Amino acid sequence: LLAFNKQLWVIDTELQVYRSLTGYAAIGTGAVAALGALEALRDVDVLPEEKIYRALRAAALHIHSVRGPFCCLKLHNKIVKTIKL
Repeated sequence: LLAFNKQLWVIDTELQVYRSLTGYAAIGTGAVAALGALEALRDVDVLPEEKIYRALRAAALHIHSVRGPFCCLKLHNKIVKTIKL
């Protein structure tokens, strides 16, 4: 997953690239649970990092092959900020 210029892009295992039309995406074995959580959070006013955390938590709770620790990298003014989820 790659977020750039307020758009979200998915690069799949065959190196195909596509833009998310919903504004959110998920990959891997927990994708279905994470996508459900992200859709439910679509109109909830929380920070994007909180939505990511909640989606990862939902996937970890419902998919046995998903577990933490999780880490989100955020680039801001060329500084990489690690957000541990």
